[in-house]
Amino acid sequence: MSCVICLEDGAGFVCECSAFHVNCFATFLVRGDDECQICHSCFDRRLKAAALDLLSTRTSNLFGEANPRTKARQLELAVEFSDIGQTEVAKLCLRRLISTSAEPEWILAVSQVELARILCRERQRMPAALILEELLPKLVCIKKRWSWLEHLEACTILGGCYSSMGRFVDAEKLLLFVIESHMNNPNACWRRVVKVMQEIAGFYSSRYDFVLACETHRVAVRILEAEEQDPSRIALANLELARAEIRCGDTSAAIDRFITSIRTLRKRKHDTWATDALPNAREELGNLIKPTKRLRVKTLPEDC
Repeated sequence: MSCVICLEDGAGFVCECSAFHVNCFATFLVRGDDECQICHSCFDRRLKAAALDLLSTRTSNLFGEANPRTKARQLELAVEFSDIGQTEVAKLCLRRLISTSAEPEWILAVSQVELARILCRERQRMPAALILEELLPKLVCIKKRWSWLEHLEACTILGGCYSSMGRFVDAEKLLLFVIESHMNNPNACWRRVVKVMQEIAGFYSSRYDFVLACETHRVAVRILEAEEQDPSRIALANLELARAEIRCGDTSAAIDRFITSIRTLRKRKHDTWATDALPNAREELGNLIKPTKRLRVKTLPEDC
């Protein structure tokens, strides 16, 4: 496989259409792209983490550990470690940044938000909530665009924590505030809007209002279908909607949605978000359609 930068063999796919060496990919990531601008796929998380690790080391050697550029690279690396499941390494890196990064203040704030996100995923909701409750008043006092965006992100995570903890009034107040803020902004990022809609759907599910949760997931899918160019993101959102439809008792629609989404995801062979989601989705579909043993052995659930 030839690298798209140096044209030599030995490269690996980082998205649906491009292959890089790790060293060349690190140079490419300096531009700050989160996804391929050609096929609109997310980059392979594991290769991206390896490239960011290399880039972080280079930046540290060039500018020193205390330089803001180095800290920014370490923050990127911590987020990527979290995405590939190396959460202990990510938490260690984030806590180091929090303890040493009084300046620039955005590094400190974003590190706290990302640490809270990891803790929330690990069901350590009380520690996550305490971090965010302490951070929110500080973000409100900083009159900059990044602080407002991080304020909304922190409110989204905190709302999800409160929902899981049974603090439904607080959760509803935060999540509706965030979605209203996004809707009032003509330049709002629609991916952030979708993220909040999915948190709101989770809030409704926690209150056993499955019909409203299903409708909220459906709105999120419509936004993605109108704006998103990456089929994987749309398919993953449809899987969440299918799960909500099952809770509403609409099994037939859920089966069709599972089949369509899985067939989309299995085509994205170099998209780790897609390939990681396939096993669970297939298992859930198999439980719904209950194929015979012969079919289970010889045929994938979406092809039964």
